[in-house]
Amino acid sequence: MSGIEERAQSLAGRYVPVARYFQPGDYVEYVREDRPCIYRRIDQFLTLALDIHTKSLIGFRLKGFNNFFLSHLKPRYRLLDDQFVALVSVIEVAVTKAAIEVFETADAKAAYTDAYNMAFVDNVELRNLPEAA
Repeated sequence: MSGIEERAQSLAGRYVPVARYFQPGDYVEYVREDRPCIYRRIDQFLTLALDIHTKSLIGFRLKGFNNFFLSHLKPRYRLLDDQFVALVSVIEVAVTKAAIEVFETADAKAAYTDAYNMAFVDNVELRNLPEAA
């Protein structure tokens, strides 16, 4: 590898997966790997990110997060504004809430289970909470 290639690689850095909140769209997204992906909407809350070639799960998006956080998570966990939120807890609450109404399909239940398992295995945390929280 030439000196130019080494410098370019060090400038580009290594991809570090992290959950991020996107305020304009009011969603949290976590993508485990820096690869091209397609999004598959499961319901009004969950969308899965799938590898474009293998169709394997590489991430997820949780929509309507600010309202969900304020209504369900902050009071339940007595969170302070500057605390981090483990997305495993978010998905647990979403699944519990959705279980009150029956999942529309077995596919939806499997999608929530897959997102939960990914968040658990990767120990995914959200570090930039919504300002309104």
